Amino acid sequence: MLLGILLAIHIIVCIALIGVILLQRSEGGALGMGGGNSFMTARGTGDLLTKTTQILAAAFFGLSLLLTILSGHAKQGSSVTDQLKVQGIDLNALQKQQQQNAQRAAQQQQQQQQQPPVGGAQPLQATTPQLAPARPAAGGRYIVQVAALSNASRAQALAQSLGGFVKPGGGLHRVQLGPFATASEAEAARRRAAGAGYGDARVQAN
Repeated sequence: MLLGILLAIHIIVCIALIGVILLQRSEGGALGMGGGNSFMTARGTGDLLTKTTQILAAAFFGLSLLLTILSGHAKQGSSVTDQLKVQGIDLNALQKQQQQNAQRAAQQQQQQQQQPPVGGAQPLQATTPQLAPARPAAGGRYIVQVAALSNASRAQALAQSLGGFVKPGGGLHRVQLGPFATASEAEAARRRAAGAGYGDARVQAN
């Protein structure tokens, strides 16, 4: 409100200052006023216009300075933090609310995990692969030791691919072929295992 009033006065002073300057007598005659037959002498008119010009010029500069200062004060305190009133926020209350939200989310997750599956379905349980029992010796004197693996599933798959069996023991699962009645049969089986990529296969007495 104050800025608007001062701005209106500033405009009026500017217009008056321009008019007084044009009324002053110059070598070109200005607007043709201030000379000739007048009730005031030329000197008196010149003094009056000069004083009026000085007063209006001082008012112009004063109003300009005042408007600049008031505009600067009006712009202060208009930042986002001032508008939001950050100083009035309680940090302890904010942290407490965040902790409560985190606890509530953890409780909801716990409840969802404890709820039974929809439709009465039983949760899946991890099952360990069942290994085929070791093949008993059927009168053979020789077997082929192909590999000894710690993974039961891999040992079972290898035994099935080679047509052998798995013999667990000592934390290892031994893949063996046989038993074979003669050493030549065992050697032939060992060569087949070596050809399949298991060059460490060896013949053992059963």
